[in-house]
Amino acid sequence: MEDYFKAKEKLFVDLNKNSTAIVNIDDDYGKRIFNSINSDKISYGFNPEADILIVDKELELNGTNFSIDIFGNLFRLKTNLIGDFNLLNIASCIGALIGLDYKPKSIVEKINKLIFKIPGRMERIYHDSKRSIYIDYAHTPDAYKNIFTSIKKINKGYKIIAVFGCGGERDEDKRSQMVEIAEIFCDKIIITSDNPRNENLDNIINHMIKGVKDKESYKIIKDRSEAIKVAIDSMSEKSILLILGKGRENYQIIDNKKVPFSDTLEVEKYFEN
Repeated sequence: MEDYFKAKEKLFVDLNKNSTAIVNIDDDYGKRIFNSINSDKISYGFNPEADILIVDKELELNGTNFSIDIFGNLFRLKTNLIGDFNLLNIASCIGALIGLDYKPKSIVEKINKLIFKIPGRMERIYHDSKRSIYIDYAHTPDAYKNIFTSIKKINKGYKIIAVFGCGGERDEDKRSQMVEIAEIFCDKIIITSDNPRNENLDNIINHMIKGVKDKESYKIIKDRSEAIKVAIDSMSEKSILLILGKGRENYQIIDNKKVPFSDTLEVEKYFEN
């Protein structure tokens, strides 16, 4: 991890003095980078010492209201994006634009007029008064933790259901970690396929369930289309379904072939029938 950090740090310490570095100082790695920079620099995050500080969040399933302190001046923002990670992305963009000589007031006014459409990134593809379905490309333990913690912060007694698999011929160690994280946050987990490639699907699933504490917490449905249908069927009045791993991909990689498949189309077909 230290070697990885050193490689990232080079991107900042090698900047010339006319550059501006934008750094999240919410963790020790960010603070170390920020303190090592010789060029102009702007910090951001939830850390009270940040130049661009996120405060007063109001989280909803369809967006976020929050305030942001930019070098001592407080602004109110509204966005259709959800999750702390998206608020951090907005703060980093504000920092980058300030580094390009845009004025904070002008930046905030533009953001408040924008509807962000980011296909496959915590994209709500269906909702009614009590239920929401999201798709996301998340396929790492860290991404899972970010998504589940974000939903839990918003969650007001909602049941959380997750459908996901793990890619074949990739990162065996992360498979059980992803299921362990899902087990902490979710009321129901459906394990399925996700680009198995040339690896046997049973082998992938066996790796995934290795660290499961409660065998009642998950169900295995190998066919991804069927898994999505079962997940939607299991949604109660107040529930959130997260279909993870593929986002807006329109295929599955099985053996050496790309087989047409879309999580979004599967959800649309369900509600058409």
